[in-house]
Amino acid sequence: MRVVPPGFVAVDLFGREVLCLSDDAQVIRKLVIDIESATRPTTTALDLITSYQSLKPALIKTVTADLGLDNPDAVTAWLDDNLEPQLQALAKLDPPVVYLFIDKPGLKQIVKAGWGDPQFRYNKVADDIEMNLALDVSTDHPPDDAVLPVVYETGTGDTERAALLEKTIQEAEDKLAHGLAQRSIEMLQVGLVQMIADVGIKQLDLKRDQLWWGMGAAGMLSTKYVATITGISRAEMMEAITHDFPRNPVKMARVDLLNMTSESDLRRDVIPLYLDAARRKSAAVVWNWSQQAGERRIGEAFKAIREKKPADGIAIAAILKDLSGEDIAAKLVSSP
Repeated sequence: MRVVPPGFVAVDLFGREVLCLSDDAQVIRKLVIDIESATRPTTTALDLITSYQSLKPALIKTVTADLGLDNPDAVTAWLDDNLEPQLQALAKLDPPVVYLFIDKPGLKQIVKAGWGDPQFRYNKVADDIEMNLALDVSTDHPPDDAVLPVVYETGTGDTERAALLEKTIQEAEDKLAHGLAQRSIEMLQVGLVQMIADVGIKQLDLKRDQLWWGMGAAGMLSTKYVATITGISRAEMMEAITHDFPRNPVKMARVDLLNMTSESDLRRDVIPLYLDAARRKSAAVVWNWSQQAGERRIGEAFKAIREKKPADGIAIAAILKDLSGEDIAAKLVSSP
């Protein structure tokens, strides 16, 4: 629970809480703040849930076809029980932000006395304050108060201090809006990937040398659905997930999807890098195949794999070749 520092009072500023010294309360109350974000996110959390709800019937129909399912019941139930509650919770999220209006010596004094831990801590070696100013946009628990300091130089006039407070509030609210928007898009894509895995891929019971189909289909289809709901370019998303990540030393070309290295044979720090490269290569293979074969073939492929229960990864590649005439086997192995 947040504690007001000794000598400070809480002032309501048009729905925003400001902690300030008692002598500054009148300065705060006289402010007339007119804040409009000049950089409103393209898709807010509320926009996303509204778009999702309007497109839900069409989404269920599309997913059912893409996964080669006979009826939409499993897709509908998964969305109702998992994705939709998470999106609704995020759309309603309103993390409490409190502004601390204070000069530099005053901030050091109250933090040295123990106020603000763990968000604010005094570093004895540097004789300075360490601050964690991250805003909590998690839906896993009730959000904690975030205290954002508005630190002015001692002796600064009221006009300049008021301008600093207004600027800080605008920047914080812009950052929060964009953070919620980005979190909602990430939650949407992660949720859709999990839905594809739970509803369409798990029942295939893929072996290790067949995992490329699941990873590739999940990546490719999730971008399709995210693009439909958000308006984000699918081509740009696919470009991002089908090429090497520049900072990953494990390159896609060196991964053999038909003979993937066991995680037990990899150093712990290499495992996530290897899996990232494998996912990217899988997405590239399945995406390129679908562009040649036509996306309607995806559902046919899921159905054929489910019914024929292919013995290995090469057998899945053979199913895809039968559907399209496109032989992808050479693209699955490693290359120099």
